[in-house]
Amino acid sequence: MPSSSSLLPAILLSLAISSLLLSLPCQSVHSQVLPLLQWKSTLSGSSEALNSWKSTNPTPCNWYGIICNPSLQIIGINLSSVNIHGGLPFNFHALKSLKTLIISGANITGEIPKSFGEYRELSILDLSKNQISGEIPAELFSLTKLEFLALNSNNLVGIIPPGVGNLSRLTYLTLFDNYLTGEIPSSIGKLTKLEVFRAGGNQNLGGPLPPEIGNCSNLVILGLAETEISGSLPLSIGSLRRIQTIANSLVGSIPPELGECRELMLIDLSLNLLTGNIPSSFGKLSKLQQLQLSTNQLTGDVPPEISNCTALTDIEIDNNDFSGEILIDFGKLQNLTLFYAWQNRLTGNIPASLPKCGSLQSVDLSYNNLTGVIPRELFSLQNLSKLLLIANEFSGFIPPEIGEANEQDSNIQTAVLDSEATTQSILEVVQDINQAAIGTENDALDVHMNDVDQNIQDNVPEHENTMKETFEFEGAPFAEKKTSYSSSSTTTRGRVAPKEEIFFPSASGGAGGVLHNRGKRPPAAKSGGAAGKCGSGATIKKTELSLFYTGGGGRHRMAPGPPLA
Repeated sequence: MPSSSSLLPAILLSLAISSLLLSLPCQSVHSQVLPLLQWKSTLSGSSEALNSWKSTNPTPCNWYGIICNPSLQIIGINLSSVNIHGGLPFNFHALKSLKTLIISGANITGEIPKSFGEYRELSILDLSKNQISGEIPAELFSLTKLEFLALNSNNLVGIIPPGVGNLSRLTYLTLFDNYLTGEIPSSIGKLTKLEVFRAGGNQNLGGPLPPEIGNCSNLVILGLAETEISGSLPLSIGSLRRIQTIANSLVGSIPPELGECRELMLIDLSLNLLTGNIPSSFGKLSKLQQLQLSTNQLTGDVPPEISNCTALTDIEIDNNDFSGEILIDFGKLQNLTLFYAWQNRLTGNIPASLPKCGSLQSVDLSYNNLTGVIPRELFSLQNLSKLLLIANEFSGFIPPEIGEANEQDSNIQTAVLDSEATTQSILEVVQDINQAAIGTENDALDVHMNDVDQNIQDNVPEHENTMKETFEFEGAPFAEKKTSYSSSSTTTRGRVAPKEEIFFPSASGGAGGVLHNRGKRPPAAKSGGAAGKCGSGATIKKTELSLFYTGGGGRHRMAPGPPLA
């Protein structure tokens, strides 16, 4: 058995090692404190968030925005939406375990330091919503563990470095709302784990969308709106089987392969120069909720296969060159709330199935060549608030259900039945409107451009508060048997332009409804009028109405929101 004296050296050595191990965290903590305090000294923001950052605080793990692991190593810094004002840190090398760095919406200026490329453990880097300038340093793309990179909403310039393809673990990449130029590098196709790629709002980012994008098989959101990216969607887009949202700026035709992206929930290809047809393969997109193809040069029929997209809430195909009949079976689209197809060359009747969409809130079929009668069932839809049918060729009777709508608890606020051939004595309709007191603040019935002159003038009862507003009609043709004129209301040919407007007071004391009857006018220009325009050059000078819809279909459009960048 060894003596106690022989054991003493071993005991002392053990104590020394233990003492050294216990001192290591303190040394490590101290080395982490210095770069944080040095960076704080360069900041000049008014936020009190960093008041806890001081040397008298025993450990930075208790500081605002600092995240540590059990070994007291800083693994995360989260400074989001705080006004710290200054430049980015360049001396965080001592933070060897830093995995998350979020400095977003913090009023940061200056450039991204190249030293960021040395923070090799980073997996999340979010520098979005600041005023960061300069180019994206190539050194960032040596961070091979990076999974999340957000640089959007800054003042970055230059190109997207080809080295982006080195970030093989990247799942999230947002570069939108900057001033980037050049093209999307083909190396983007190496990012096979990428789920979100948004680079819209870079108005000088151009070139074609590289076909290698089809290799990003896990892509869910592709946002490239408001850029100069040109060319057609590559056929490889059909390989993106998980894609849910596509918002691009493109020309050419829509590839049928897009119909193979069965997870798609939103397609926004509006405000482009797309040509050709809507692919019938879109009928395979059973999860599609929003189809936005407005303001392109698309032609052909509206494919009936869209009836299979039973999740649709929003169809916007206005301002194109579609023709033929509307053959969609709206009875299958029970979630549809908005249908805009104005400014096309559509013919035939309003589909009899349209009133079967119980969720419909807004319909605009103006400026087409639609014929036949207006389905009276439309006015029984409980959620319908806007129905715009300007400049078509409807015939037959004005549905009496217009006057009954309020009694049926309908929410119709604006019904514009603007046609070249609708005829009927509307005395009964007008009386129903007046008696039902539909005149809430926003209720209006507009039946201008119809053959109803005598019926209104001879039969509508007198009201003391007949409107005496001044309207100016430029180029409106002369119409007979009108009841009021204004010396300032002259046409470009010098003739006095007629007007007749009967104001119906609300029984509840509201603003009342208004009936406009102006005789026939030529169709308005293709583009929608600005606020204050009444189609065909008629400009409202003065009105007591809170809502006045008389033409210029463009200003009735209710877009769901800005395009996805």
